[in-house]
Amino acid sequence: MYNKWNDVKGKIDSQSPLIHCITSPIAINDCANAVLAMGGRTVMADYIEEVEEITGAADSLVLNLGVPSEERLQSLLLAGKAANKKRIPVVFDPVGCGASSFRRNAAKELLHEVEVSVIRGNSSEIQCLFDKYNRMRGIDAETEFDSICTVRKFAEKTHAVIVVTGERDIVTDGDKMYMIE
Repeated sequence: MYNKWNDVKGKIDSQSPLIHCITSPIAINDCANAVLAMGGRTVMADYIEEVEEITGAADSLVLNLGVPSEERLQSLLLAGKAANKKRIPVVFDPVGCGASSFRRNAAKELLHEVEVSVIRGNSSEIQCLFDKYNRMRGIDAETEFDSICTVRKFAEKTHAVIVVTGERDIVTDGDKMYMIE
């Protein structure tokens, strides 16, 4: 039986890709260990003076809104644009984007300026990005979707794979959709 996972894992093992993760201090260790466990290598750099150069050496980029600041947002934007220029995948995690107008505006600016391949967040974060929900009380806040169509429409609008995490994860590219328990 054909198993796509074996193809992906085989590619990762043979290439040992370098993943540039700009994440929050809270998640650095978990992200590094997850990448290493999958057979990749990681570098964690968010200093504005080096993000473009490090992204230029990477095989993919992970952007995590995490602990936002104006300087951090500039680092995310510079790294994202460098990734787009190199044509490598960009994964965006809009952590807590509904918690404040600064986070909401930063997430939307990033999506406007950077072409992302994957957007992953909980339901309230994804709905916030799609202008369906504008307030949350914490990063784990959950709301029910108006409909599954919201997720599909957001994937179509952004041309990205959308991953909604929760009790049941939803993954869609706007065409195909998977629910994972």
